[in-house]
Amino acid sequence: MQPITLTAKQIVGHVVRTDNQLESQQPSQKIAPMWQGFMSQYGQSLYQKHEVYGVYFDYESDHTGSYSALAGAASGVIEGSELHPCAIAPGQYLKFTAQGKMPDVVVNLWQDVWQYFADAECQYQRAFDTDFECYTSADSVDIYIGIH
Repeated sequence: MQPITLTAKQIVGHVVRTDNQLESQQPSQKIAPMWQGFMSQYGQSLYQKHEVYGVYFDYESDHTGSYSALAGAASGVIEGSELHPCAIAPGQYLKFTAQGKMPDVVVNLWQDVWQYFADAECQYQRAFDTDFECYTSADSVDIYIGIH
C-alpha cells in the first residue's frame, strides 16, 4: 500500500463528539444517529451528484480517546444554520476501498483498517489528525487514514 498526498478540503455537516467505547454499545452510540439525521435532512440525492463524507478529527489522543465525527458534504454543496465546518487536513493518507451493502461494508472496512495498523510489521503510523470516509455512491466507500 502506497501513501497518497491530499490537499486540504472544506466539509460542512452535522457533528458529534464521541469515543470508540461509546460507539461499541448501541444505547450510547452517537455516530449512527448523526448519520440518520443528516441523511433524513439532506437525503440520498447527494449520492447522485456529490460525494458524501464522514470525517473524524480533533482526536484527544489515539484510537482510545475522544474525537469529533462529522457527516457532511463539500462546503457549498449543502446549506443550513446547523452545519458545522471542518477541514480535511492536507498530508499523507492511506486509502482503503470497499463496495457492498451499507452500513455493513463500512464497519467491515474499518475492521480491516484497525487490523492493518495493529500488524507489528505495519510500516506506517496513524497521525490521528484527520481521517475520513468518502462515499462516491450508495454502495461504495473509500476510507482515508492520515499517516506520518
